[in-house]
Formats: sequence, structure tokens, C-alpha cells
Amino acid sequence: MLVQYLDALVPNMNIFEEMKQAGNGKFSYGTGSYLIDGKNYSYDNMTMDKQVLLFWAAKRAHKVLEIGTYLGHSLFIMLLANPMLHVTTIDCDDCARIEVLRKHFPRANIHFIRGYSLDVLPTLQDTFDLFHVDGEHTEEYVAKEFEHLRRLAKSDIMKVVFDDMDCIPKLLHHITL
Repeated sequence: MLVQYLDALVPNMNIFEEMKQAGNGKFSYGTGSYLIDGKNYSYDNMTMDKQVLLFWAAKRAHKVLEIGTYLGHSLFIMLLANPMLHVTTIDCDDCARIEVLRKHFPRANIHFIRGYSLDVLPTLQDTFDLFHVDGEHTEEYVAKEFEHLRRLAKSDIMKVVFDDMDCIPKLLHHITL
């Protein structure tokens, strides 16, 4: 799967650079993403395992709900895996990089919702076969988000990629019971 991911990523690094330009190179210093370390806006392979996991999960998905768009890097990875993906992505800040992704992935359906996940999730009526949770990184908040995701799951078997394992130990315990 690593080779397949790199075969998709490397020839499309121009999109990563275009996303950087669309956001004027701005990011929250100290806050990384799937593709940068949070200190510099340059590709960082230290999260390669996470990148490949998200790529693999999105490859088999049809409709994704993403909580936390930030720089759009995780969305970029999912679209590399599946250029026809239907994605609803939620973030409390605008994301100029979405337009770059729409331009380069015209067969995808990208629906961006600006707002806080706990305000937006109760209003959603659609169902999804993959969830990417990368918003608020606190145990209590993610647990509340997860309760909403159960209602939005296409089936009883939920596929969820959590960005941050540190904020979900109690949630994982309850999920596996």
C-alpha cells in the first residue's frame, strides 16, 4: 500500500504547493497536519504511517465525513486515494485550499461546512461509510462527536480514522465493550 500511496502522492506534489499558495503559506505554528510538522510548511514524511492508513481507508470509501479540515491535507490524501469521493468536511475556519482540491479533483463531490462539529453534526441527514475525526483534540469533545457519528453511519460497522489516539482511550474502551 505504501508504494501505491507514493505513486499517487509524488506526481501530485504540485497540488500540495498550490494549496500552500492558496493559503498564503499560513498555518498555526506548532500545529502539524498529515503532511507538515507544524514548524515549516514543507512536506514531512514523519507521519507516513498515518498518511498511508488514511489513503487506504479512503480508497475503499464512497462517502466520507471529515471533522477538522484545517489545511486540507487529509482531504488531499483521501482524494489521491479516491478521486471520485463524496466528502463532507467540517471546520470552524474557512479553508481556501478547498477550491484548489475542487479544481484538481473535478469528479469528487466536496461539501465544506464552516462551523463547530457539535453544532453541525446534529443537522446532517446523510449517512457515511467512513469518518475522519481530526477536530477538537479532547477526550470529552471527541466522545460527543462519536455519539453523533453513530447516527450518521451507513451501517452497524463503522469505519473511523481518529487522528489523535491520545484523546480517545476511554472512548475506545467503550467502543470495544
